[in-house]
Amino acid sequence: MSNVPPAQRIYPSCPHSFAALFIIVYVDNNASRYNCDELVEQFETSIAADARIQLHLDGNLEWVLSVDMLLI
Repeated sequence: MSNVPPAQRIYPSCPHSFAALFIIVYVDNNASRYNCDELVEQFETSIAADARIQLHLDGNLEWVLSVDMLLI
């Protein structure tokens, strides 16, 4: 995958041709993986503005449902 030149990027922190945010939901546990910091900031801002859901950021995701997320 080639990097997008900085002048052509939609999100400055994302050098890829697409920005991705994966949200994994299982009962009352949620996790996310992403390749773009600005996309995550937009998501967190939208959730906070809605105020129906409270997110608690607990750190880096390593395992979810017996799947090693570092390899994904």
